Amino acid sequence: MGALELVLTAILLALAGAIALPLALFSEATENEGAAIRTLRAILKAQVEFRAANIHDTDADGTGEFAFLPELAGEQLRDGRSGVDMFLALGESALWGAKTLDGYHFIVFLPADGGVGVRYPADTVDPDDGETTWCAFAWPVSHGTTGKRSFFINQEGRVLATETRFSRGGPWTGPFRDTHGTGTRTASTITGPLQTGAPDVADVAWKPVR
Repeated sequence: MGALELVLTAILLALAGAIALPLALFSEATENEGAAIRTLRAILKAQVEFRAANIHDTDADGTGEFAFLPELAGEQLRDGRSGVDMFLALGESALWGAKTLDGYHFIVFLPADGGVGVRYPADTVDPDDGETTWCAFAWPVSHGTTGKRSFFINQEGRVLATETRFSRGGPWTGPFRDTHGTGTRTASTITGPLQTGAPDVADVAWKPVR
């Protein structure tokens, strides 16, 4: 093989590598996004089962409350109890009870007084709203590499997505709209109707996943 052929071969190999790498990253991101959606739906199922088991019934009204991710995973409950069943396997917990799986971080928020979302291990969950409301987020460990979209789900069961890039801490606000129509609704509130398409109170547009 002559010098010219060697140069041409090297160029072709470099071009092939330049094309293959983005395709591989796109494939990985797409696979991770699909896995994240499936995990959120698994969280939905586990929440229904946890609530039905009546593990938390703070106001003793016979109706169970929803759980943080570590509680679903059989770890210590927010009231300090331990030894509960595992409803969902998601690996070890990180700060605020977050979990990491298949290139995505996951976290659950529960409502405190006034519907404000709180994170594990908060023991301030409202006993009434805690029976009806929860939400979970999934966002890429490395935006654009392990995934290009962030996802949301709550007790309604709809998965929503946004391409907004969040900080390492994740999307601490959800697709909720101002229920008073005054723009006074706080971005940390997780109760109330969802808003899709138009930007939410944190100026992030969420769309349903089909």
